[in-house]
Amino acid sequence: MANRSVERKIKNAIEDIVYLIAGFLIAYGTYKILGIILQTPIPVVSVLSNSMIPSIYPGDAVVIYGTDEIKVGDIIVFDAAKKGCIVNGRLITQPIIHRVIKINPDGSFETKGDNNPVQIEGGGCEHNITKEYIFGKVVLKFPLIGWPRKILLDVFNI
Repeated sequence: MANRSVERKIKNAIEDIVYLIAGFLIAYGTYKILGIILQTPIPVVSVLSNSMIPSIYPGDAVVIYGTDEIKVGDIIVFDAAKKGCIVNGRLITQPIIHRVIKINPDGSFETKGDNNPVQIEGGGCEHNITKEYIFGKVVLKFPLIGWPRKILLDVFNI
């Protein structure tokens, strides 16, 4: 009898591990397929800051569509690290989600967070954002779904 109990526990543990691996693979595959469909390497982003309140709140998740058709008023997501965005002396490593407030004559964009009184000065963040830094524009918002990622970043810096 003891052998059957041990065998059952081992079998259950193996099944749990297989299901866990399958879940991660399905989630990863879904994310990659979404990226192909939406034409962007990061199709879903968790909102981490207060800069876009009241339009988007920390802990929301946004869906991004990669497009060249960006106009004033669109909310875009861009690669702050690749652009070399520095705020308070540190490089911003997470994507920035801000609203386009102006299109420059050279086709680059000026942005600002809805909750920010002015653009971030210095550090290269919100001025002259060229298309090479843009992941896409926000097309859909899911309230609260981004909280697990926000907590991991806030608590463990993951």
